[in-house]
Amino acid sequence: MISRVRVVLCALSVVMTPLFGAAITSAAEAADPKVVGHRGASYERPENTMPAFRKAIADGADWIELDVQESSNGRLMIFHDRTLERTTNAETKFGAAAGAKSVGDFTFDKLRTLDAGKWFGPRYEGTRIPTLGKVLDLVEPTDLKVMVELKAEEGHSAPDRARVIQILDDGGWIASNRVLVTSFNRTYVHRIRDLPNPGADTVRLGPVFTRDEGQPDVTKFGWAHTLCVPYDNATRAYNADAHAEGLKISSWVANTTTEMQKVADSNADTLVTDRPDKAVAYLN
Repeated sequence: MISRVRVVLCALSVVMTPLFGAAITSAAEAADPKVVGHRGASYERPENTMPAFRKAIADGADWIELDVQESSNGRLMIFHDRTLERTTNAETKFGAAAGAKSVGDFTFDKLRTLDAGKWFGPRYEGTRIPTLGKVLDLVEPTDLKVMVELKAEEGHSAPDRARVIQILDDGGWIASNRVLVTSFNRTYVHRIRDLPNPGADTVRLGPVFTRDEGQPDVTKFGWAHTLCVPYDNATRAYNADAHAEGLKISSWVANTTTEMQKVADSNADTLVTDRPDKAVAYLN
């Protein structure tokens, strides 16, 4: 009788193991993407400001994303645009021509006098352009990770890569795998690997692609950790190819539930959104 029971149990084990194995694999593949607050919670707060980053943290985001440019005296400022006119009062403060100028045309002290919040709403009047260090200090006590986009395209005030890596390494962000350094200027971000800085050879790097570039060849980015691809180009099949090459996929920017579902269905690793509150609620 005992031997018969053993035979039956062994038979069940043979049948059930592949079934449960398939279920476990399927669940892993279907894991929801991590939520990235694009320029913070930029739908509800002025982008790339401390209020936006605080809101993303409060919303339950897994990451925040920010843009880094450099002032004329070498300070690393969090700012997206090529010019100051859209999100600051530079024209009012420094004259009509100042709006068309960039972060790199002004010193840190002058940039810090600009209002980077009133354009979004009177409630945020007096909000300043933060530095990279200030944002990292905000995030450090949390469990969040940070996507640091280096604005190095034409017309931007490209930050000193060595200084960025030094700050990230000194703060333990690289060693703890809490940072991804990205850029649309793929040569610029790739050449971080050539820097003599500690951490330059291990920091996670992520080239960013435009919608018009379609689906970049996943076999050509062995130096990268993550490919940052518009969500409508990052299909399930494409993402599977990237994963097979050991790459992660960050899909940007998904703000509606339809877009968020598309990202979830594609098995992307992270979902970049202006609405981290909405994404967290929808995916969870």
